[in-house]
Amino acid sequence: MNINVQAFEIALGRGITMSQFYDYIIEFNNSVVDDRYLYISRSNGWWKGLLLTAKNIKAFSRMQRMGPHITLSPENLDDSELAHFNYFILHEERKRGLFQHYHGAATMNGFGFQLKHRYNTLKQEMISQACARAGESAESPPVRIKRQYSGSLSYEIVLRRTSFESLVQELRKVKNVTVQFKEYSPNARPFRTLASKASAVRHRLTFRNQYSGSIKDDLIELSRFSGLKDLSGVGIDRNDFEHRFKLLNEPETLGIFDFNEIVLETQFDSNRIPESIETAPMIEKLEEIASEDAWCMGRL
Repeated sequence: MNINVQAFEIALGRGITMSQFYDYIIEFNNSVVDDRYLYISRSNGWWKGLLLTAKNIKAFSRMQRMGPHITLSPENLDDSELAHFNYFILHEERKRGLFQHYHGAATMNGFGFQLKHRYNTLKQEMISQACARAGESAESPPVRIKRQYSGSLSYEIVLRRTSFESLVQELRKVKNVTVQFKEYSPNARPFRTLASKASAVRHRLTFRNQYSGSIKDDLIELSRFSGLKDLSGVGIDRNDFEHRFKLLNEPETLGIFDFNEIVLETQFDSNRIPESIETAPMIEKLEEIASEDAWCMGRL
């Protein structure tokens, strides 16, 4: 099994800074949400953290193979629990980061839910405090206070589909494109831009001017739309050869590591959070990847 590294970014609503959000998470470092614990430390402008998922499994089966002979024996964890880990780093100013994932551990959506839950709780607390200062009821905050803290935390995996973009740019023309969304949303802005060049606005788009260079640019923009499920089409290259293309809507990994090697190096102590996180081998690997990545470092 492999450990993969994905890129992500977040955005906050009004009235709450990243520093305030960090302080709030630190204050409740040992709080649990859906059997998950979120720990962070901060240094050199980066949040460095661990999302720890407790699994209420007290025993497992150990299999041993000796040639064709296989034995199965039970193993008892006694007072311990199985745990899955996700390390991450996040630049406080750029709000861009890297997230470590493997099969069985929390997904980016699970991590995002943890951030949103804490952000929403902090938001309600700050609205209540603002109401108290203004002598207003927190049960029905006035519009001016709700506007002060409008919006919420959002997050997304950043897809790096450079091979798809390179293919599209090399095409001489695009004959047609078939699009399917996770939720059918033909009014989404990336879709409207491309659909305006189509002779028929359906899931299958056939273009009036197949040589329009802007079609390729719009197609690449559409490929980045988070609500996209499938995107395929037919194009013609400069040698008049037909190319059928299909976008695999999966995040490209920025690093692949062997799970067994990483897990044997991984230790954590909630009484020594900053030290445990700063010295974690996976955090060191994420920092190395980030230092060489133009997007993470804000050059793109």
